Amino acid sequence: MIPIETCDTRRAAELLQVHRTTLDRTRRHGIPHYHKSPWIAQLQDDRKTWCVCYQVA
Repeated sequence: MIPIETCDTRRAAELLQVHRTTLDRTRRHGIPHYHKSPWIAQLQDDRKTWCVCYQVA
């Protein structure tokens, strides 16, 4: 995986091209990551920011 950016929920949703509420719901359910090929967003320890990564084969 190649880390692209560490950012807030709004920016992470923009990069993954999903609604912000999708990532908010993921966080509320205690899931530390969201995958949308070829992207993956990993929730950081502060539970407010996401590390968006590009997944390579």
